[in-house]
Amino acid sequence: RIGRKKTMSYTLSLTGVMLFPLAFSASAHGAVRDFLLFITRSSAFAAFTAIYVFSAEIYPTHMRSSGIGVSNGWARIGGMVCPFFAV
Repeated sequence: RIGRKKTMSYTLSLTGVMLFPLAFSASAHGAVRDFLLFITRSSAFAAFTAIYVFSAEIYPTHMRSSGIGVSNGWARIGGMVCPFFAV
């Protein structure tokens, strides 16, 4: 059993480690780039899931609902502007 804090730490670290070669290797081949993107997205999703579960345990309901509402709003805005910045 790993625990929530270690899960968050490992998945956020893995996301950062996998983003580093993507940021500095513009000439990465298709299969390598796709593999790095898959691992990065998977670890970021796992980190978000762990944070979502962990935040329910440490914050009161009114703070948690406000924070989730604000972050959901920013996520929707990010989803709308993403096509303008996507490569």
